[in-house]
Amino acid sequence: MSSDTALAATTANDGTHVMIMTHLCDSTIKTVQDFENMESGKTPVANLGNDVLHCPTTGLSNSTSTLGTVAAPRTTYDFSVQSGSGAPLTLQENGVYEQHKACESDLNVDVDGDGKISTSTCLDISHYKFHIPDGGSSIVNIQETQAPTGFHFGTLRFTPVILDGNNDSETLTSIDPASGRIDVNVTPDKDGMVMLHIYQFMNLETVPPPVGTTTPPTATSTGNGSISGTFFDDLNQNGIMDTGEKHLAGFTVNLYKDMLYGTLVSSVMTDSNGMYTFNNLPDGTYAVEEIEQTGWSQYNDDYRSLNITGAENLTNIDFANTETMSSDNGDNNDDQGDTSGHVGWMRNHSAN
Repeated sequence: MSSDTALAATTANDGTHVMIMTHLCDSTIKTVQDFENMESGKTPVANLGNDVLHCPTTGLSNSTSTLGTVAAPRTTYDFSVQSGSGAPLTLQENGVYEQHKACESDLNVDVDGDGKISTSTCLDISHYKFHIPDGGSSIVNIQETQAPTGFHFGTLRFTPVILDGNNDSETLTSIDPASGRIDVNVTPDKDGMVMLHIYQFMNLETVPPPVGTTTPPTATSTGNGSISGTFFDDLNQNGIMDTGEKHLAGFTVNLYKDMLYGTLVSSVMTDSNGMYTFNNLPDGTYAVEEIEQTGWSQYNDDYRSLNITGAENLTNIDFANTETMSSDNGDNNDDQGDTSGHVGWMRNHSAN
C-alpha cells in the first residue's frame, strides 16, 4: 500500500483537521433501524466495508470518483464547520477534496460476499478536509446546511480504532440527526484529524393511511427491564467468550436512550468478574457503548439498537477486547495479526 505524501505531512502540529466523508445509502436503507440491521453480527472492520458498499461515497458535482471503485453519483450538498468564534467554513467554498480508495485486500474482508478477498474490489473513500489552525476552540460544530437531493441526514459512524489507530469516536459530544448537527471535542484525538462518516438516507414519501383506518395507541411501560453483559479478553479474536478467556474489570460502559450518543442514561464500570448491569429500565430502545481502555482495543462494535419490551432482561450484551501490542518486533517481517498496514487507511491510501 502506498502512502499519500500530502496526507502523511499533515499532523496535529498545524492545527486540527475535520474530514467529512458523505455516503448515499441505497433504497434498502431508509432508517437507522435498517442501517443497524445491516450491521448486525459483523465485526467493526467488516461493518465499515459493508456500510460503504451499500452506502457508497459521493462528492460535489465538480469532483470525480476514484477510478475503479464503487462510488455514488456526484451531487450537490453542503456542510458548515465552525470552531469557537471563528468564521464558519463551508464544504463548497473551503473543503479540500481528497481522492482515496480502499480495497478488500486492504481491509482483509470479503466485502461483496463472493468468497474472495480481492485487490480489485475497491471502495471510494474520498472525502473533504477542513483545516482549523491552532488557536481555535477544541469544540468544533459541524452542520449539514444542504442535504443531497432526495436524501436527508441519517446517521454517523467513525473509523474503527483497529484500522484508524486514533480516538475519533471519543471526540463526539452531541449529535442531532433531525437538524444534521454534530459537535465534537477534538482534544481526545491522537493525531489532530477527525474523520466523520455521514450516511444519508433516501427520503420517505408520506402516504396517508386508507380512509377508515386508525392507528392503535402505543403501549407504554414504566418497566423494570435490564441490560447486562461481560467484558472479556478475546484471545482468538472470534468475538465469542470462550472457556479460559479472562474477564476484564474496570472498563467504563455508557447507556444511551433511543440511539448511540443520544441521551446518556447511565455510566457504570465492570466489576471484578468483568460484568456490568443497567437496571430499572423502562421499555424502549437503548444503545450501549464501551469506553476503550489504554492498552486494549475493542473488537466488536457498540450495541446501537437494543429493544426492551415487557420489562424484559437483555443478557449477554458482551464486549470482546484484544490487548494492544506493538506491531514492529524489529525483524522486518510481515507478522501474522499485524494490522499496521491498515492503520490510517482513511488517510494514507493513494488513489492509484
